[in-house]
Amino acid sequence: MKKIATYFLVALLGFGLSVMAHGPKKILLSFDKDTQTLTADIQHKVKNIESHYISEVIVFVNDKEVKTVSYEKQSEKLNELVEIPLENIKEGDEIKLSAKCNKFGKKSSKLVVE
Repeated sequence: MKKIATYFLVALLGFGLSVMAHGPKKILLSFDKDTQTLTADIQHKVKNIESHYISEVIVFVNDKEVKTVSYEKQSEKLNELVEIPLENIKEGDEIKLSAKCNKFGKKSSKLVVE
């Protein structure tokens, strides 16, 4: 009986932590061909920007990792807005951005340069 109670407690605690911590909800990407800059609006609503935040952003171009940026806090409570300069991006290239929460979860988004 003790084993069942322990498993139940561990499961309940794990569920509680996963509800409180969450990954990014949505990522909106745009690319400016003139400035060769990728802009990402990473929607991740948090209560405390210093304890729950987007910790890492990884950029891939045509499935090749080209940039990794780490963060120690989130700039806004509703989202993290990042601008990442890229080089030699041309029409037809696929850009993928993956954002990771420091607590739990990650999300990715892609765009094809037109």
